[in-house]
Amino acid sequence: MLRGRRVVVRVELGQAALAVCDLVVSQGADNTYRFRYGTKATDDADTQFVDLTDWGARAQLRYSPGGDVWVSLVKGQTTDHGSYLSADDAGYVTVHLHHTETEQPEWTAYARRGGVWDVELVAPDGEVVRLVMGAVKVSQDVTRD
Repeated sequence: MLRGRRVVVRVELGQAALAVCDLVVSQGADNTYRFRYGTKATDDADTQFVDLTDWGARAQLRYSPGGDVWVSLVKGQTTDHGSYLSADDAGYVTVHLHHTETEQPEWTAYARRGGVWDVELVAPDGEVVRLVMGAVKVSQDVTRD
């Protein structure tokens, strides 16, 4: 027994994202990243992958949280340069950055500074789950058109 002493227990619950993954974007190349969303009832239970057909999904690459947006992706939409975000019935989320997206002149500046990114899933009931987040590094290409 601790008499006269105060014991402080700090418990941190939750997490910023289900996974942290830093991206290396190869400038001028097609870049595809794939993640899978599943749930488990207990530690020893099998993972049940979630059918994401009716879910929304969104992703952004930026200089910093709240900073200038490099690319904004929404499930079911394709950017003017051909980049997209998809989510399927087997729980897979695919982020595709098309080579014409990363060949844009501003990507040279992104390569100098680096940035951050994340992917959020939106359940049919509106609940938002941050699936993955991390830093972004752009690897400049040497061969150019």
